[in-house]
Amino acid sequence: MNAQISINKTSLSQKEYQNLFNEQYPPLCFFANKFINDMSVSKDIVQDIFVKIWEGKININKTKSVKSFLYTIVKNECVDYIKFKIKEKDSLKYIAELTNDLSFDKAMIEEEIHFQIHLAIKKLSIKSQEIIILTLGGMTNPEIAEELEISINTVKTIKKRAYKNLREEIRTKNIDTNKANYILMLLFGE
Repeated sequence: MNAQISINKTSLSQKEYQNLFNEQYPPLCFFANKFINDMSVSKDIVQDIFVKIWEGKININKTKSVKSFLYTIVKNECVDYIKFKIKEKDSLKYIAELTNDLSFDKAMIEEEIHFQIHLAIKKLSIKSQEIIILTLGGMTNPEIAEELEISINTVKTIKKRAYKNLREEIRTKNIDTNKANYILMLLFGE
């Protein structure tokens, strides 16, 4: 479903709802987890939002972007959760940061890019995925070579190809190339 297409629950078929859920649930969970830092709770928050949409308790404005609206709802639900769960003085500063539009926009964009990168990683060959996952886990090229019983040069070659494929995949997704390249550089140090 296109993020620019807005919907109303009353006109939403079960298939359309399922497509919306399948497309938006994973990135919204990762987005919520940036604030909550507990993936199980983050998934519950996002799932509750989709249940409310299905039950008609949340109406999606037809003139606004569905994706933006969902991210805003998730942010607000995370703030409510934090208010409920955390009674410390530090939580007020944290809540103020969460509600800051600039940090919200930045977090939303970063999470979308991270999600797209992880989808791109899944499209790599099995060996490339293994090496990239081990790299993300903090292993060095020699450690990866030893773990997979391959040469260091093979690790370097596969990483280089995987990195190139990830860049190409990102370009096809119309993701801000500079931001994506920056995140790839942070992830892989290349």
